[in-house]
Amino acid sequence: MSSGSKAKRGGDDQITAFAGKFSEAFTVGAEFIWFIDQQFAAWQVTFEANQCVCVIDQQHAVTKVGKMIRALSGMGEVAKISQKFHQNRVMLAKWFGVTDNDQQAVRLSALDDFPQFCHARRRFQFELREVFIVGTDFLPGDAQQTVDCRLVVTPGSNQFARHGNQFSRLLEFALFPELTVAIGIIESLDHEARGITRQDGKAVFVDGGLPGETVEYASFRRKPSYELAHLVRVLKPSSARVVPGCKHFGICGGCTMQHLEHTAQLAAKQRILEDSLWHIGRVRSEHVLAPIQGTPWGYRQRARLAVRKIPGAGGMLIGFHERRSSYIADIQTCAVLPPHVSDLLMPLRALFGALSVADRLPQIEIAVGEKCTALLLRLLMPLSGKDEKCLRDFADRHDVVFYLQPRGPDSIRRFYPLAGPRLSYLLPEFDLEFDFLPNDFTQVNHAVNRVLVRTAIRLLDPQPGESIVDMFSGLGNFTLPIARSGAVVLGVEGSEALIRRGRDSAQANGLADRVTFAVANLFECTEATLARLGRFDKMLIDPPREGALELVKAIGSDAPHRIVYVSCNPSTLARDAAILVNLKAYRFVAAGAVNMFPHTSHVESIAVFERP
Repeated sequence: MSSGSKAKRGGDDQITAFAGKFSEAFTVGAEFIWFIDQQFAAWQVTFEANQCVCVIDQQHAVTKVGKMIRALSGMGEVAKISQKFHQNRVMLAKWFGVTDNDQQAVRLSALDDFPQFCHARRRFQFELREVFIVGTDFLPGDAQQTVDCRLVVTPGSNQFARHGNQFSRLLEFALFPELTVAIGIIESLDHEARGITRQDGKAVFVDGGLPGETVEYASFRRKPSYELAHLVRVLKPSSARVVPGCKHFGICGGCTMQHLEHTAQLAAKQRILEDSLWHIGRVRSEHVLAPIQGTPWGYRQRARLAVRKIPGAGGMLIGFHERRSSYIADIQTCAVLPPHVSDLLMPLRALFGALSVADRLPQIEIAVGEKCTALLLRLLMPLSGKDEKCLRDFADRHDVVFYLQPRGPDSIRRFYPLAGPRLSYLLPEFDLEFDFLPNDFTQVNHAVNRVLVRTAIRLLDPQPGESIVDMFSGLGNFTLPIARSGAVVLGVEGSEALIRRGRDSAQANGLADRVTFAVANLFECTEATLARLGRFDKMLIDPPREGALELVKAIGSDAPHRIVYVSCNPSTLARDAAILVNLKAYRFVAAGAVNMFPHTSHVESIAVFERP
């Protein structure tokens, strides 16, 4: 094996020793680069080997590293060896996940030797290929420039916080043996927006694959009936593949479908809905409703973002979690948040970093209303007087309202400013306004919610004098529009707090004479408890992801002749639809997809059932 070395400052003998150790472990392949930090001196060793990049420091002896490399080359007991270095971690890589124009990316594009590795558009994680060989002292000074040309690490381990955004977390690399790389044709998308291909009859779910594409993929989890895989390279792209609109896509877990054109996303969600109805419930609707959609960017009026202080750096991370990870994505902007909220992310980092409770602030909830933007801080320790002043100054400067939650949900209070616009949303078509708290359940996408409510009312067709029940009514998002149409409405909800706000909204909107609310646990509904609520001409059901299994089972002979079902989970809708059709004698009249969450795999839908 040929090898060469270049010492920045001394240590030639030790470099030679390293090269000798490596030559025992690897067969001839592509270039291998190994960086060493020894008492603030750095060297670079380059020779032929498997494609890998890694960094170590003086804490780890040559013999230990050599042992690890030899074990890795044989693909044996790597996970056990990694436990010896449990404080820090890095993944060895054959292909590097790279996001173009991403400051956190592995900068291999500057290297003539590695242009082919820069086409993979994601970073890979392999559970059984992780090796912990990185110390907490990273390459300083001139040596830093050497690393900058080769490797830029990204968020993942608190030990690297002091290096700022560039070195705030260690990037996880993965080793891909040749035998794990396969070629497949993506047939369709599953409910998590993963591409589905098949190998010897086994389903393989490929992150990032799109229908019709021919791709190279590497499996990272194998089960008897399926495999999970990362996309390595697209050999034949889909015409619907687009450049993601956010530079953090592929790392941040907030979105999973930005690489798919927007209208194609909606078609894929309609397909997921129809497949779920048939494969799970063995039912099909008589008609397909026109899909409901809105603007694909800046739509997210509510969001819960994780917050974490990075020890030793005085910095903060605020964002969604990384995909399949507990780590917080290092995002500076977010394309699905309203622009004025996205612009707050970096100022909020600076604000939280200056608070005395920075390490006792695990999350922030953002709620955008028609008249104000609310920021709810979850606090595990009281604010100091200086902290409170910082919040007030920030609120004045950025025109936001702070809410605080020092304990459970009942402890939420408006902190500053106490006076000013209320947090509310509007349904202009029905002349309705709803007040809510930042942690209350409201629809994330206000524009799509307006179309959804309009569609639900049209399908339900409430008439003056009819008696209608709204199950899982929340604070009355559908209840009050039904009442505005002239019907008498009962809203049933399990949360007493939401029921109180629903009653207040009914009073404020002049509908108290046509709306009543009742507290009931609809997950424990029986035919007897349902009968006690009264007889109804029509029913609207808007359950959480768990669906309304006990409720639909409890529907008796004196049942509503029309049901409109608004679902946020195609699987539970399919299950409940099967009961309504096969056991309760309803016709499945129509169903359609609702794109409440563009660029995500989340599928909402609306369905109509009728009974003679």
